[in-house]
Amino acid sequence: MQAKLDTQHNLINTRLVCMNKTLCMLQSVLQNRKRGDNDDFDLTIQPFVRAAPLTGRPIMCLRVRLHTRLNLDWDKCHLNLDFCCRPPLLESSNGGGLREPVTSPGETISLVFDDLQPLDQEHASTVQYFWQREIELDTARLPLPLDVATHLVMNLGAPDVDPTETPMDAGSEDQGDSTAVFFVMETAIDVLHYAVPVPAYFAKQITLNGFQAVAAQAHTGPNSQHRQQDHPLANAQSVIKLRFISMLDNDQLYRSILSTMLGEGLPEKHTSSVVRDAEHAYFALASQPKDFVHVELAKVVHHGDDLIVTLTVMSANKMVQLKVETALVSRLLMYTDDDIMDENGVSSLPKDFYERQRQLQEQLAVVEATYQQSVDDVTWRDLAQIHELICTQQANIAIPLFGFVDQNT
Repeated sequence: MQAKLDTQHNLINTRLVCMNKTLCMLQSVLQNRKRGDNDDFDLTIQPFVRAAPLTGRPIMCLRVRLHTRLNLDWDKCHLNLDFCCRPPLLESSNGGGLREPVTSPGETISLVFDDLQPLDQEHASTVQYFWQREIELDTARLPLPLDVATHLVMNLGAPDVDPTETPMDAGSEDQGDSTAVFFVMETAIDVLHYAVPVPAYFAKQITLNGFQAVAAQAHTGPNSQHRQQDHPLANAQSVIKLRFISMLDNDQLYRSILSTMLGEGLPEKHTSSVVRDAEHAYFALASQPKDFVHVELAKVVHHGDDLIVTLTVMSANKMVQLKVETALVSRLLMYTDDDIMDENGVSSLPKDFYERQRQLQEQLAVVEATYQQSVDDVTWRDLAQIHELICTQQANIAIPLFGFVDQNT
């Protein structure tokens, strides 16, 4: 009996030493990050688009990269990627109103560090390791937008089990505590992370003939333009009004808005191809590469220090247009502040603005499932209803943004 207790005691001590060592290393990483130094543990998640080998169909992927100098026992570690749908997966309703959401459990993907490679073999005290994985996103099961949380999981070892003992005698409860989980980072992935430039031929045609004509020409499939042209929503545009509060010169700020807003998560070469100038951006979503999108920026005449602008979103595919609009607003909301007042001392945003924006995202996601198959009168009704709700939500509101470009320059 004493021998078993000694074994358990030694095992617990070993686990505690291992955990304390890891905690000290991660605490050091945290302090260095506060000083802007990520060399000790630099984990990045990069969205990218890959073409399918035979069909050329765009596939949405994530590239997970790690550069680290931490001398951990990496054979006993793995990385968990916890995907959470935002909004949740949705189901249809047979009633006359908009359809209702249901909760999605999300998904966890575990990645092992089985091929962590040292980049410098000559200086053992400062050796840096590199590791990379590429994973495909199944957007049918995990529709965008997604919240992705990453955790480092360490196996602290399990007690040796005597096969002649029962699970209770072997300390099965203790075995359940054989891992330690450390939060690393959290990020959000949306449809704009998978924006792709308009092909060169169509880009040239847009310059010559204008966006609307070229977008209608390129838009094909079950939701083609001839199915939409008779509906009042077919020519509707989405308009977002923004109020920028910044220490930057307004002209400098204005020139930076589109590239900052659309460049998040995109390779630099894609950003320069997507954003043609300070006021115009042309792109498509990887999931629907023939449905082009035009985002146009314009100043609003305003007497005051703040910069007031409008973003106009256009696409021949109304579902794509609304998806891009809600994604843009969602990106911008992190720069809003309930305490920002207008010139009359009233809060710039209604109290229910955030909740109503979340509900709009949910309703749009469920209508999209139907829209991808075919467009009927019910789908058009739902789309028109969502568009009307969005217009009502943003009517007479200039969404206040504080530090938008300042924090990204």
